[in-house]
Amino acid sequence: MILTISSFSLSGYFAYENHKLLTVYQIEINDIVFLKEENFRLEEQMSSLQKQVNELQFQLSIKEDNFTRISEDFQELQKEYESFKREYELVNELKIGNSLTSFYECLRHEESFSGDASYKATDEDKAKFAVKLILHDLNRLSWVSIEDEYYKKIGIHSHDAAWSIVQLALNNIGVKEDNSPIENIEKILAFLNEYIEYEIEFDNIFRAPIETLSMSCGDCEDYNILASAFFEAIGVDSAVGFFKNSEDEYHAMVLIHLNDLGKHGFWYFEDLTHMGLQKGKWIIIEPQYDIEHQDYNEWMSQWSLTIASEVKES
Repeated sequence: MILTISSFSLSGYFAYENHKLLTVYQIEINDIVFLKEENFRLEEQMSSLQKQVNELQFQLSIKEDNFTRISEDFQELQKEYESFKREYELVNELKIGNSLTSFYECLRHEESFSGDASYKATDEDKAKFAVKLILHDLNRLSWVSIEDEYYKKIGIHSHDAAWSIVQLALNNIGVKEDNSPIENIEKILAFLNEYIEYEIEFDNIFRAPIETLSMSCGDCEDYNILASAFFEAIGVDSAVGFFKNSEDEYHAMVLIHLNDLGKHGFWYFEDLTHMGLQKGKWIIIEPQYDIEHQDYNEWMSQWSLTIASEVKES
């Protein structure tokens, strides 16, 4: 028997297969369309998220910059706080109290350097008294007439108490034995400019070094006496100098026995033996200026030295 496939059956078969393929194809097309739409939607979402990321990164950058600035400001404030704290502590540490204050008042009265009596003193008397005040606070001189009475009442010698305060100040200034004299002078002048304020006196009072430290202010004579004491304490020979200008104005500056100030300019006298000072060059130091401005010509050139008294025990 011979089997034959009718044209109708074959045609139906192909139609069925074709329909099946078209159905699969349509499904694939629909999937592709869906995936494309989904891909487009996801790309839009990704673009939106990327914008958000960019915005967040921008905001983060701003926050980081602000944080950096705030951190730097905080560090500066911390430094200022530490500086103010140290200064506050130093002010309290350098206060001399009533006992030493009354001692110096008594001392000026005994030496006729208080009230109207002080105006009768000559410039030479003033210079010598300034030297005595310096030597006292360096623990190299005492007034026996009142020192015994002070010790009986207070239980410590005034010159010992004064010297301890001078040493405390020098430690805070940062002077060191292994520094050169010029390095220590630089530190001292920087301290004087930062810590001591110029203030005009109502009366003509010569204050001891630690009195000026205690008040953290003074006039030119007080600067002079304090600076001279510091220089002597670091081993630099000094002298109290009184000056006048063409307007007959009076000023006080320190003289130091050094050959130079290193890289810094300065004014000096080649020899002052005629005023009783030891041989050699004497540099003029304006204690109200830092070391970089000791050659300030407009200021220094106007002054003529009238009296100089070297800081030494007579």
